[in-house]
Amino acid sequence: MLTIFYLSFNSLEVYSVSIMKMPVIILLSYFMVVESSANNIFNEVNKVLPAEKVFLIENSQTNKNFQISWTIKDGYYMYLDSIKVKNNQNDVLYKITKSTQSIYKDEFFGETLILKESFIISLNKLDFDEESSLHVMYQGCSEAGFCYPVQKKYLRQ
Repeated sequence: MLTIFYLSFNSLEVYSVSIMKMPVIILLSYFMVVESSANNIFNEVNKVLPAEKVFLIENSQTNKNFQISWTIKDGYYMYLDSIKVKNNQNDVLYKITKSTQSIYKDEFFGETLILKESFIISLNKLDFDEESSLHVMYQGCSEAGFCYPVQKKYLRQ
């Protein structure tokens, strides 16, 4: 029988391991590495991103209009009917200028319109007080099943 010797420098002891035990040690080491890698992969898949990284919101304006746009990360969506714009506690009407809408059967809300990819709304500047900020509210979910609470953003012109 072949024996391999290991010298531990910390305690200056000599250990011997039979060559027959070596495949078992290698196999156990392999399984520990594979399990660790699998856990990392599954954790990345189930990782919940913050709403500000999922629903990127920007605004721009022209002489007559104020635009709010969202870029929605792949694997996520927003509820169309959750989008509200307020100015001094008053609802501000908006027009949808670009959207990727689809009908989604939600277990809580039933059939509802959702938005994916990007979404742009336009507000007429005559419909609100330009001196104060706009309060924008919206809600969305991941396709994996996690739903975010209502998000509130304050935008200045």
